[in-house]
Amino acid sequence: MFPVLQDREFYGWSERHVRTRISADIQSLQRMELQRKLNGHAGCVNTVSFDTETGSTLISGSDDLSIIFWHWDTGAKLLKYDSGHRHNVFQARMLPQTGGTKLVSCAADGQVRLSELPEGAGSLSASTFLLGQHTGRAHKLALDPLSPAHCFYSCGEDAMVMHFDLRDSAGARLQGAGSSSSRVGGCCRRKLLVCHGYSRSRGPTSRVVGINAVHVNPIRPWQFALGGGDSWARVYDVRRLRDTHDRHQQQQTAANGGSSRKTHKAAGLGDEPIARLCPEGLARQSGRSVMGEPSITGVMFSQQGELLVSYNDEVCESCLFIFHPGFSLQDTLH
Repeated sequence: MFPVLQDREFYGWSERHVRTRISADIQSLQRMELQRKLNGHAGCVNTVSFDTETGSTLISGSDDLSIIFWHWDTGAKLLKYDSGHRHNVFQARMLPQTGGTKLVSCAADGQVRLSELPEGAGSLSASTFLLGQHTGRAHKLALDPLSPAHCFYSCGEDAMVMHFDLRDSAGARLQGAGSSSSRVGGCCRRKLLVCHGYSRSRGPTSRVVGINAVHVNPIRPWQFALGGGDSWARVYDVRRLRDTHDRHQQQQTAANGGSSRKTHKAAGLGDEPIARLCPEGLARQSGRSVMGEPSITGVMFSQQGELLVSYNDEVCESCLFIFHPGFSLQDTLH
């Protein structure tokens, strides 16, 4: 750590760059010790995250359907409330720049929900609202760096990725679930894409692939990565998906006997990723393994744009892979 602080003075590094270097220092990680255990849930804890305002609050979600706010330094329980979900809470994230008053969550019931905590209410209350519904379990959320106080993505086992914009939280309740895009009181929910399978020999396939993880590139916030029920991590450019609602309307027009010269092109290319990533050894196993095709359990971009991909450990010896910002394999972690 000391050399990093020396380099900060010598090179004039920003505070963010220093934090990134320290957090990636293996010696610092090896010196970490357990400080305390926080007891309060009655089921498995599936998600923990720090608040983005001060970093003093830890948020946890559990199979017991509750969400708890903790003061991590003292271990004090600040707030516990019913999430409104009907099944296991998989992720809960505080929205930045909201003064700790808005939290989003997703769960095994497929729901994406918004929790509103009145400012200064302490441990008094929390109200929850349904924002969206996946037809399978909804595993992960990813904040949109371009507008983190209002916008985020969700993904689920129905192979669907949704984008939410909460400019008006009072109107952020589920309506028009059958459409590809809905807007209520300034709140917009868009169904961006359905993730399809891929074969090295045949290319894209019609098989849908359930999604376990989504993450946005912090240095190229128009890019997001997906990982799920096959061996291929996918990187998308959201700018190429902005016509999703128009494509839906074009397809409806064509189905009703109308014409649109762009319909076929948009429907065929609109959901294509800009990169598909898979280590060579796993790519060869894709679709052939006796134990089942390797699947992805997590994806995450670093502050430098590297992509970390984790695989289930039942079918591969090396379960963590790092891809270079240019989307070539950079390293393998055992």
